Amino acid sequence: MSGPPRTARDAASGSAADPPARPGPRRRGGIPVPAVSVATVLAALGLWVVATGAGWVKPLFLPPPEAVLSAFGQAWRGAIDGAPLGIHIRDSLLRVLGAFGLATLVGIPVGFALGTIRIARGILDSPDRVLPGGCRRSPTCR
Repeated sequence: MSGPPRTARDAASGSAADPPARPGPRRRGGIPVPAVSVATVLAALGLWVVATGAGWVKPLFLPPPEAVLSAFGQAWRGAIDGAPLGIHIRDSLLRVLGAFGLATLVGIPVGFALGTIRIARGILDSPDRVLPGGCRRSPTCR
């Protein structure tokens, strides 16, 4: 706590030496951070509309927002390849989570084996440690 020490009279009257708490995150200039975030997103969207409407960028490289929203609607309804977007999202998440689970099931026991069993370290360790100059490049070489 900075400032002069509080007295019993300050505590009783409620006039504390501490500054009042600020309502939320602010930048140095006093502009609220969420307002800057919203303004940045709106500026990016506006630049997108202007750039595509004025023909600065070919639609092949940056399609207009209307085309993106139309394609999103078609994907959501399943008009693009026969399955709704939710099904594709579910399948992708299952693939990613399955790969993560498999990597965890294999990686954790292999890591423990490398760290505790010398023969396992010799069998499973990285090949660059066996090659000439491998240990000189690696900071973790033993």
